[in-house]
This record gives sequence, structure tokens and C-alpha cells, in this order.
Amino acid sequence: MSHYSFFLTFTVLIHYSENQKIKTAGLKILKKMRPLHGFYLASMIIGFFFAQCKATSVYPTTFLVSASLFCITYYLCNTLKMEEIEAAWDKNLSEKDAAAKSLTELQFKTFFSSFRMMAFWHFLEIALGKLFFETLLDGAVTCGGEGKEWHYRTGAGHLFLMLHIIGTM
Repeated sequence: MSHYSFFLTFTVLIHYSENQKIKTAGLKILKKMRPLHGFYLASMIIGFFFAQCKATSVYPTTFLVSASLFCITYYLCNTLKMEEIEAAWDKNLSEKDAAAKSLTELQFKTFFSSFRMMAFWHFLEIALGKLFFETLLDGAVTCGGEGKEWHYRTGAGHLFLMLHIIGTM
């Protein structure tokens, strides 16, 4: 769900923008992203019912699918550059438009900053979950509960737990 929330937040920022140039540019991007709604829905349903870890792979494949959708969303959202957002406004603004410009820029800067941080966060989580726990840190996190539980055996395993929890917020 947290991955999809970035998609939905971008949608809200575009649809409720007071600037028609930003709205027009953003709607072109959202049109390209429309099929992702179905992919996210499928990912959530499949993940809910079929996400399981294995003794040989602690990190479920469904998590990788979800992370891939997140990366696609990140890439497409970032095709709208802050420079475009800043340039979309006229030079001589009324007081109301200046306030709208300031708020819009702050909203998009906050959104892109959070999105970038979460992209790094997920990269780190995937690196730990899919690469390191199957090689260098083998045994730090193990699979139990018939594929539905992670067991944290070391400090690195507990770090992964924290990263995973924060990454889902």
C-alpha cells in the first residue's frame, strides 16, 4: 500500500493544482501511468494471499514485484521536473497566485523529497533482503511459520525489520 500511496499522492497533486500548465503536463504523465492502477491492485491481492518466504529466499518474489512497480512510478513521476513546475507560473503574479505558487512548489518539493528518500530506503531494503541475506548475512533472517514469518537472528536481521516497517509507512 505504501508504494501505491505515492502514486495516489502524485495524482492528487496534479488534479488539484491551481496551475493549468502543471495540470496539463501532469495529466500527460498520469495517462501513461493509468495501467499501473491494475498492476498495483493485482500486486496487493497476490501479495496478500501468496507472499511467502522460503528457506532458500527470505525475501518473497511478490515484494520484488511491488518494488518494481514503485520504481516505475518513481521514474514516471520524476519526468515532471521541479524546473517545469517553477517555470509554469507567470512572472507578475497577484498575491493570491504568488501564495498558490509558493504552496504548490512546497508540496511538490516535499513530495519528491519523500519519494527520493523512500526510493533509497527500498533499494537498501531490497539489497539486504534479496542479496545480502542470501549471501553474506545468511541466517540473519530466517523463514518460519510455513512461509508467513520472518525470524530475526542478528542485529542485521533486526535492522532489516526496522527498514521494512518504516518502508511500509
